[in-house]
Amino acid sequence: MAESFQISVPKGTFQVHEWGQGPSVVVALHGFRQNSQAFAKMATTLPAGSTLFAPDLPYHGGTQWHAPEYRPEDLELLITALLRRKQAKHLHMVGFSLGGQLATGLSIRNRLPIERLTLLAPDTPKTTWGWFTFGMPYRWRLTTERLFDRVGGRMWWADRLFRYKIIDRFTLTFLNRNLADARRRKNLFGTWRARAHFPFSFQKVRDLPIPVRVILGEKDTLVPAKKLKKKFRGLDVEVVEGGHDLLRSTADG
Repeated sequence: MAESFQISVPKGTFQVHEWGQGPSVVVALHGFRQNSQAFAKMATTLPAGSTLFAPDLPYHGGTQWHAPEYRPEDLELLITALLRRKQAKHLHMVGFSLGGQLATGLSIRNRLPIERLTLLAPDTPKTTWGWFTFGMPYRWRLTTERLFDRVGGRMWWADRLFRYKIIDRFTLTFLNRNLADARRRKNLFGTWRARAHFPFSFQKVRDLPIPVRVILGEKDTLVPAKKLKKKFRGLDVEVVEGGHDLLRSTADG
């Protein structure tokens, strides 16, 4: 049974779920439109002597976030508090999808005592929406957000992008769903702005002085395994059956 608690930082209050009682700390970051409960099944396979902390990311779950974005420093404050809670000196960092990008960015910054990194279907510049997620300059993101935030113009812009083949039908459906109301728009654009502060470099991941394991779904259309396996060459890469939802696959396996 998970324990739930809150940790406050200057920009808001994180909701965190905790599984296990051991001194070895695992911190897991979930994907977009998920929450910390995404790791509940994985927690059932937690090794003895371990504690799994899974926070709700800003704009997700029970976390209350008051700023228009978040940065690595905000997550570092949270994780430092989690380590202090267990009096731990090191942690195993896990990230799924969006959380994989964030976990990688934190590892590259090297401000936390991360001794191991596990990436589950991580968002990278080579994923389906790579340029929008990683390549678009920050100022362009703000301009795009203002265009989409105009009442009556949101779907017009999405339809035009689809018509001119800048986005595919899956992305059009995604935008229609996430631009529908104010809460979802805040989630979408706040997360999109934050992503600009967590740059991703395959070379820097390969150069990390810690063990890195990458798990990819064979049928994942968002994070294509065949393409990314080459980019992560030299690392411990495993391709498993299934699509993008690897949390269920890794828990079962």
